[in-house]
Amino acid sequence: MSADILIVANPQSRAAISYALSGAPQHFRLLSAGSERDMRQQLSEADPVAVLFDDAAPVMDRKRAMELVAEFCAGTPLVVIGRSADVDDAIRALDEGAADYVAQQNLVRLSWTIERAVRTECERRRHIEVLQNQLAASKERFQMFAETSKDWVWEIDRNIKLMYSNQAVKAILGYDPACLIGAYVPELLSEGSRKEVEAEFPKIAGTGGTFTNWRLQWLHRDKYWKTLESTGVATYDEHGKVAGYRGVSPDLTEKLKNIQKIEHVNRIHAVLSAISNIALRANSRQELLAGACDTAVREAGFKAALLAERVGDSNSFTIVARSGSHELLDAIASSPIFELHLNGRGKDHPDEVAANECREVRVFDFANCERHLAVARDMIERGIRSQVALPLGERPWGFLNLYSDKELEYDIDEIGLLHRLADEIDFGLRFLEKREQLGYLAFHHPVSGLPNRHAFLDHLGSRPANTAIVVAAVKIARLGSIASARGRAFADELLARAGASLGALGGFAAHVEGSIFLLTWEQGDTLQTEAANLDARLEDLEASGFIVGDELIHITLRAGIAPGVAGNSEELERNANSALASAIKAGQRVAEFDKVLQGRIARALDLERDLRRALEHEELELHYQPKFDATTRRLAGAEALLRWRHPREGLVSPQDFIPALEESGLIVPVGAWVMAQALRTALHWRRTYRPALRVAVNVSVRELRHKDFLEEAKRLLEPFAGNQPLDIEVTESVLMEDITRSISTLEGLRTLGCRIEIDDFGTGYSSLNYLVRLPIDAIKIDRSFVSALTQGPQAAAISGAIIELAHALGMRVTGEGVETEEQVRMLQLLRCDTLQGFLLGRPMDAEAFASQVLSGFATSSAND
Repeated sequence: MSADILIVANPQSRAAISYALSGAPQHFRLLSAGSERDMRQQLSEADPVAVLFDDAAPVMDRKRAMELVAEFCAGTPLVVIGRSADVDDAIRALDEGAADYVAQQNLVRLSWTIERAVRTECERRRHIEVLQNQLAASKERFQMFAETSKDWVWEIDRNIKLMYSNQAVKAILGYDPACLIGAYVPELLSEGSRKEVEAEFPKIAGTGGTFTNWRLQWLHRDKYWKTLESTGVATYDEHGKVAGYRGVSPDLTEKLKNIQKIEHVNRIHAVLSAISNIALRANSRQELLAGACDTAVREAGFKAALLAERVGDSNSFTIVARSGSHELLDAIASSPIFELHLNGRGKDHPDEVAANECREVRVFDFANCERHLAVARDMIERGIRSQVALPLGERPWGFLNLYSDKELEYDIDEIGLLHRLADEIDFGLRFLEKREQLGYLAFHHPVSGLPNRHAFLDHLGSRPANTAIVVAAVKIARLGSIASARGRAFADELLARAGASLGALGGFAAHVEGSIFLLTWEQGDTLQTEAANLDARLEDLEASGFIVGDELIHITLRAGIAPGVAGNSEELERNANSALASAIKAGQRVAEFDKVLQGRIARALDLERDLRRALEHEELELHYQPKFDATTRRLAGAEALLRWRHPREGLVSPQDFIPALEESGLIVPVGAWVMAQALRTALHWRRTYRPALRVAVNVSVRELRHKDFLEEAKRLLEPFAGNQPLDIEVTESVLMEDITRSISTLEGLRTLGCRIEIDDFGTGYSSLNYLVRLPIDAIKIDRSFVSALTQGPQAAAISGAIIELAHALGMRVTGEGVETEEQVRMLQLLRCDTLQGFLLGRPMDAEAFASQVLSGFATSSAND
C-alpha cells in the first residue's frame, strides 16, 4: 500500500524532487500543489504522511504552508527544501515548526528523510489509536465505578436537567434512574433548597466554577427528607462553553444524625467535666447539688433539672436543688401526682421507680407513653416531651430528674454517660466529706488510700544515706478503657484494690498519679534477680484478677525497675519511669533501667540538643529530587527533602532525626526554615533557568496543626500574589485526623498559589467522600504500589484504579519510588502524569541540581 506525499513546488522543482524519490525503497504516491489554493484542495482530499515544501523557489509563503498543514492534518511532518545548506536558514525553518530541512543540492537525503517522516507519522497514528482505545477503556472503567458507587453520581445540563444518574439514586431517594432522566432537578428539593439552587447555580455555571460540599434537603419518594452534600465540576462543549456539571452526592442523613448524637454525648461529657470541677471547688453539699442541676441545664441543653434527697430511711423525698424555668419547675413540684410521689405514695412515678428500684427510667416521648399515663398528661400540659430519672448512690439517697421539650432516645453509650453523671454527683458528695481529712489527703491518694508522691519522696529522703535500694514504677494498662466501659466508680474501685495488692508486695508503695504506682525496697540481690521477682509477683496479680462489684476483672501491668542509693530520690523516680516507658513501648511486663537504656535516653537528649544547634548554625540543608513528565520525560518539578550535615557524623539519616524533630516540637521552626529556603532556591532557579519550575515541600502533622502555620505561610507567600513556585505535600493520614480543619488550612494554602498533593496515597483512609471534599490538585501513589506493579496484574489494577479515580476528579498523579524502566512503562500505560524515583534522578543539593538538571534551560531561557 503506497503512502501519499504532497509536494508544494513549481513544476521544475517537482520534477527534481520526484526524481530524487524514485529510488526510494517504499513506493510513494506523489501529489502536487503549485499554489495555496492547490495545497488547500489536496490537503482536504488526501491525508499525506509528509509535505515537501520547496523554499528555493517558493510558490507561496512558507509560514502559510505550515499553517495549512496544522489546520488540515495536524502532526503531519513538513520538510523544507532550502536553496542552500545554510545552518541559520535550517534553524529558522525548524524553529517555525518544520520537521526537517534538506538543501536543494543534497536531495539524495530526501528519500531517507521521507522514510523517517513516514515512520514517525505511522508511529504517531498508532499511538493515537492506542490512546483512543485507552480512553474508551477509561470511560468503561469510570462507568463501572459510577454504577457500583454507593454515592449518587450524576450529570446535569446548564438548565439543571438530569442527563445521567447511577443506580445509587434508588437507594438514596427511592427513584429509578431511568425515570429521572430529563427531570428538572430542583423539583426534588425542599422549597428552601430549590430557591438556593435556582439563585446560585446560574452564577456558578456562568463562570465555569466548581462547587463543593453543597448541602441540600431532598425529598425521598416516600415523602421524608434526606440531606445530601454535592460536589460538581463543569463539563464543556466543543466550543469551550459550559455544557453542564458532573459530580457526586453522598447521603449525609445518617451521618448528621450521628453528629447530633455525638454533640449530645459531648454535652453530657461537658456536664461530667463541669461537675468534677464543681466538686473540687464547692464548699458545701448544697453548692454541689445546685451546681449539678445548673450544669445539666446550661451544658447539656435540658429544659429543667430537679434533684431530690431521701428523708432519712423513709420512702419520702424532699427537693434540694433545681434549675431551669421557674414557672415550669413550680408547676412540676406543685403537681398533685408529684406531691404524692414525694410522700412515697405516687406509685409508678418514673423517679420513684428510679429511687426505689435503683435503676434509671427513660421516657422517650410522653405523647406515646404506655406507662406513667397520669404523669404523661401532666408533663405534656407543661411542654415536657421526655424525661430521664437517675438514682443517686448505691442505695439511692436521692434521684436526679432531667426534663426536655424534645423527643430524646438514648443508646447504651449515652445511658452509660448518664450513669456516670449520677456517679459524679455521688462521688462529689463523698469527696466533700473527705475534705475534712485534708491532712490525710495531703499525703495520700484519695482513691487508693496509698501514700502519694510527696509521701514517697519523703520516705526515700528519710532513709540512711547510700542505702542500696530499688525503685519500681508500675502502671495499670488500659485503665481509661475500663473507665469508659464500666464507669469511673468501677475504675476507682479497681485502682484501690490493685493498689492494696501492690502495697502487700512488701517495701513501701505509693500511688503517684492516675494508674501509676511507685514501689521501693532495699536491694538484696542483682537487679536482674530483683526484676525477675517483681515480674513473677505482677504475673500472679494479673492471673488472679480482682473482684469489683460482682465482676472478676483481669488487668495488664507494666513496670520499670531502677537501682540506686537513698538520697537520689528524684533521679531514682525518673530512672524508674524511663524504664517503665521502655516496658510499655516493648510490650513487656518489666524492663530494667540499665546503661543501654541510659545511653538511649542520653542519645535522645544529645540529638535534641544538637538539632537545636543545627538550626542556629545552619547545618541543615535541602536536597532536591526531580520529577519528570511520564510521557516526555521532561522535567516537571522537584521535591525539597531535608538533610542534616552533622559537624562530626556527616550526613545524618532523616529516619534518625525527623522523629526527634517531631517529638521535640522543633519541626515547627525547622519546617518554616524549609519553606523559606525552598522558596529562595526556587525563585533563583525561576530567574536563572526555568520560569515554570515548581518545588514541593513536605508539611508534617505538627506544622499543619500549629496555630500560626497559615499566618506564617501568608507572610512568606502573599507578596507574590499567587504567582509563587511552592507546592505542599502532606500525607493522607495527617489530613484525616481533623478533616474540617484540614480543608480550611489547605484552602488557605491554595489561595496563596500552592498546589496541594497527597503523599503516600493508598496507605491511609482513601475515602471517595473525603477525597472529593478535600482541596487537592494531585496525589502521589505510594512507592509500595509502584514497586509491586511488575509483580502481577492485581497491583497494576489497583494503581490503575487510583489513577482513573484521580483523573475523574480532575487531579494529576505522581508515581514515586520509580526504580526500573519496566515500572516506567507500566505507569505510562496506566496514564500516570508524573514520575519520581532513583531511576530518573536521586536527591541532590541545590548546586548539583542546577548543574546536572537545570543547566540545559539557561540558554533556552535566555533565547526566549
